[in-house]
Amino acid sequence: MPQIITNLWFDTEALEAVSLLVDCADQHEVDHYWEALSAGGDPAL
Repeated sequence: MPQIITNLWFDTEALEAVSLLVDCADQHEVDHYWEALSAGGDPAL
């Protein structure tokens, strides 16, 4: 499965973020990864 991982870097500062592209077969798989990757995080950030 191809993977694309992107980090953004600007001249002024590094960002505390990462972007992921995950090719999912269906909504169930999307929900699985969404729950796993957002577990314990603060949705307000």
